Amino acid sequence: MFERFLARQQALLDELGQQKNHSRQQLEQHRQRFEILCEFDQSLGQVQSHSALFHQNRLALRGQLGELLASQRQEMELAQLDLNYQQQMLLRQFGKVKGLEGVQQKKDKEVIRQNERREQQQLDEWISARGRSQRGPGR
Repeated sequence: MFERFLARQQALLDELGQQKNHSRQQLEQHRQRFEILCEFDQSLGQVQSHSALFHQNRLALRGQLGELLASQRQEMELAQLDLNYQQQMLLRQFGKVKGLEGVQQKKDKEVIRQNERREQQQLDEWISARGRSQRGPGR
């Protein structure tokens, strides 16, 4: 029963590790999108034209880009929070699994000690019985 519980906790640890990796990938995707938007925004600022319509369109586009950048920044922050949470959960589960493994090791050592004591007791009884039989009855 304990072994099944430990195996389930280890499986949960693996699952949390996968979730953390997924969160890390999402964060990286958000960062890449943010960087692309920043580069595009900078490139719009460097375009030169004398047309008033072009400047008006560029300002409108930069305004929309600003909103996209703010939204993407917020997505990055949320992804970072999620990653931090996943890290905390993973560490907590890791500690739990290591603690359970320690309990299992103590349990295994105790079983080994009990077996060794039982074997020693049987050996002592055998030696004692053999010594009595060699001395003979009534000696």
